Amino acid sequence: MSSRILLVFFAEVSAASELGALLLLAEPKGHGKVSEFDSELRAASQVGFNLVDRPSISHSEAALLKKSDDGPDRIGRPK
Repeated sequence: MSSRILLVFFAEVSAASELGALLLLAEPKGHGKVSEFDSELRAASQVGFNLVDRPSISHSEAALLKKSDDGPDRIGRPK
């Protein structure tokens, strides 16, 4: 999926979400490349979602994101 489409999607989700809202992003493993999932996480970070956790969901790539008011951060693995 193009980065522009991802940015539009996450911007719309952000606009519909209150500060502190949680977003669980999950895709079946093998549905896409890990690099594509990472691109989705980067797009989410550009509109103010921060990575909270990488929960273990069977047969899935998953990320728990939180809408933040302190500006977008780079998303990486949680500390």
